[in-house]
Amino acid sequence: MEEIKTGVIFFVGCFIVFLFFISGLPTEDSNNPRVIIEYAPNVDRYFCSPYGKGKIKPDWGKELARKFPKFEAFWNRIGPNILMKTSELTGKHFVFSEKKAYLFMCPSLSAFTIPLMIPITEFVQEQNKVNEVILVDSIFHNVLHLFVASALFPGYYTPQIGQHFHESWATLTHLHLFALQKAVYLNTNQQYLWFQVKDRTKDPDLIRAINIVETTGTQPFIDELK
Repeated sequence: MEEIKTGVIFFVGCFIVFLFFISGLPTEDSNNPRVIIEYAPNVDRYFCSPYGKGKIKPDWGKELARKFPKFEAFWNRIGPNILMKTSELTGKHFVFSEKKAYLFMCPSLSAFTIPLMIPITEFVQEQNKVNEVILVDSIFHNVLHLFVASALFPGYYTPQIGQHFHESWATLTHLHLFALQKAVYLNTNQQYLWFQVKDRTKDPDLIRAINIVETTGTQPFIDELK
């Protein structure tokens, strides 16, 4: 059992160290960070297959052009507030002062944290009713991966991680993230954002992380980020 515990903690630690070193160090300017959303056509052009599940339908580009201004306006209204509240709750700065979130339509690619790349396939399908709230949460979730990695470094072995060492690595690497995400949403009167996180999360390991946060509360995890 002790060997399993050591192995899991080592893996989580390596993941956090990796994110920390490739993301950079917090600076004074990063106390008021900006995330700018931008469509990345080269991702769709060079990394997406024109066949099978990776095929981008012609009308998706038109939908993106039509919906992008609404996406951008919503993020510019909500984004700065939740980023500032993140620093306020933890007393920590972000590792960047400005970062671009690159949007792409390729249905066969997943989200990336570094570089920050967000899939928007479901947002540009005309028949799909997914709204900009989901996009905001997707951007914020991936930004928080960087923030949590920086905040925990180098003491990634925390009492909460140790208490839940038997959980999967995916669960462990989302405990502090979901706790902070929930606290930020609730403290900015954006409760509906947290409700949609719980409603849309389907991965069993992430559902487990959410359930642990709901049972334990957000503060024990946030205290470890300070």
